[in-house]
Parts: sequence; structure tokens; C-alpha cells
Amino acid sequence: MIHVLGLFGQVLALPWRRCDLTDKNPPCDTLTWTIRRQVTRPRRGGAVRPDVTRFNLFRVVTELVATAFLVSLCLVGDLFAQEEKPPPVEIIDFKIIEKDQQLDERGELRLARRLMQEKNYPAAAAVLEGLYEQDTTGAVVINLLLMCYEQLGYFPKVEMLTRRCAKLDPANFVHRMRLAEALARQGRMDEARAAYAEAESLVAPNDTARCRSIVASMIGNGLDSLALTLIDAARARLASPMLFALERGRIYEGRRRFEEASAEYFAALGSDSESIAPEAEKKLLELLKYEESAPLVEKTLLGQVERGVNVGVARILSFFYLEAGQFD
Repeated sequence: MIHVLGLFGQVLALPWRRCDLTDKNPPCDTLTWTIRRQVTRPRRGGAVRPDVTRFNLFRVVTELVATAFLVSLCLVGDLFAQEEKPPPVEIIDFKIIEKDQQLDERGELRLARRLMQEKNYPAAAAVLEGLYEQDTTGAVVINLLLMCYEQLGYFPKVEMLTRRCAKLDPANFVHRMRLAEALARQGRMDEARAAYAEAESLVAPNDTARCRSIVASMIGNGLDSLALTLIDAARARLASPMLFALERGRIYEGRRRFEEASAEYFAALGSDSESIAPEAEKKLLELLKYEESAPLVEKTLLGQVERGVNVGVARILSFFYLEAGQFD
């Protein structure tokens, strides 16, 4: 291409030459454009002869056409040369692809969490279902998806998903509990009892924390009798007659057995837990506010005072008497 451009410059310079008007046979062709130009160049004898610049148009056109033809040939040759080159081999870096997929998955997880924070559970469930199809063993995705289903009340989907998870991991306590709750929410109580029994079989004899969670779940899903049976079994097994007193008191309160409920709440006042004792005191104060339950609860508490000094009971009764205006 550089040689072609140099030739093109030479061609443009060729048609121009200087001619003398006095020449009888000027070295120019017939197709000539003559430009007269006066040149004040002194000659012999002091005379001034005009100079003429001639431009051969035919010769210019011919050279331009030839040059264009040569340039076209060069361009066509370059194109053929480019087509003959083999395409570059693309090297696939699978590590980069895997990293991009992980980043994309994290982005979708962040999107799902943001949608859940905005309480847009249908959209979050749609995103998580797509992630679950890609990996059916991802614990984080499964947990978030179950939370969405539970918030939306899609308990058949909760059942289906937890059954799959329990099949893959039969010793997983959480999956068994979620399955039992999903069955109970659908009104399938016999199946729920069986699922709770399977969950209970995974609990160690002295694991009161998991046992408490089973009792609370049973109470929340309307299986009070089953919860009482579990409480009695745990008390006998661990030789602790006041075990799960707060939960047992709630069951009795729901059945309007206020005297028995207040006895259980009183037992819970002696708990070492920082949450159980304040909750029991709160429950006793609430029962003292209602006409139906107040006399029975007062009787139970006074009976405990007669047995010995109890600071918690004395404080509860003092609050009750002050609010009732009983100062004697």
C-alpha cells in the first residue's frame, strides 16, 4: 500500500510542466488547458517574455483511472488474505465461568433476600425456585424457599419440599419438625402426630431445648393433648416435676383451668432462665386482671405465701392490691 501511494503522488506530479509560448511544437497533447502567467523574469536585451503553465487533462484522467485500478487490486488482495487466515482458537477458562456462575447465584440470593425484606414473598419464591432447580441440595436456598412458602401459606409446597429434604437427610430434626407443622396446618392431624413422633425420636433424652420446641409447636398447631403427654413423659424421664411449667400453664389457661394454670406459672417463677421467670410473672399479673380468673389465681398465690416467704409472689400480689385499691 505504501508503494501504491507513492506511485499515486508521482502520477499527480507528472502532468504539470512549463512551456514556452514561442515554441512552435510545444511538448503537450491536443487536450490542454493553458494557464497564462506573467513572470517578471529579465531576459537578454531587457525584454520580458510571458511564461505558460500547461495542464494535460487527458493524461491526468488516464493516470487516475490506472491508479484507482491498482488500489482496488490491492484492497481485494488484502481481503482474500484476511479470509485465508484461520480463525483464532477460543480458549475456554472454566474457572472463570464457574466464578461468574457463583457471582450470578449470589446476586440472585441477594435479590431474593431483598424481596423478602420488602415482604414480596411471591417474587422471592420465584427467584429461589429457579436457584433450587439448579442445585437441589443448597441448604440456604431451601431454607429461604420454605420461609417464603410458610409466609404465603403454601403448606402443600412446604410438605413436598420437606419430604424431599427428609428423604435425603433422614436424621435432620428441622426437616421433620417442618413436615409435622405443614401437615398440621393442612388439618391432617394423624399424619402430623406421626411426623412429630419421628421428630421426637431424633431428640436425645436430656435435650430439653429440642423437646421444648416440639411442645411449643404442638401447642401452636392445636395439639394440646399431645403436648401434655410429651411434657408428662419428659418430666418422668428427667425426674423434674416442674419441667415445661410455662408451656403447661398456657395449655391450662387456654382450657380455662385458671387455678391449675396459676400453679404452673408459680412454679415457672423459680426458673433460672432469664426469659421464663419474667414471662410467668407477666402471665400471673394478666390473670389477676380478669374477674373470672382473679379469685382463683389470688387463692393459689396466697396459699403459696402461707407456705413460706416468696418475694416474687409478694410483689405480684402487691401490684394487684394497689391496682384494685385494696390497701388493708
